[in-house]
Amino acid sequence: MRLDQIDKLQRPYDIPEKGLVCDLLWSDPEVSHSQWKESERGVSYTFGADVVHATLKRLDIDLVIRAHQVMDEGYNSW
Repeated sequence: MRLDQIDKLQRPYDIPEKGLVCDLLWSDPEVSHSQWKESERGVSYTFGADVVHATLKRLDIDLVIRAHQVMDEGYNSW
């Protein structure tokens, strides 16, 4: 994935059941494992901290912010 792929998405967008847009919206971090795994929710995937760190490096960015997940202490960082 490249950041320009996200910029090129035509909006508004109907959310598909799989693919880039679905995964951007519905994939979830999971601290208990590494790599990618199918989500138990039946949509998209879960991913470990190793995926986050590799993606930050590949995209040359410093931070990923998720806004649709409630955290017990208000935030979580890896």
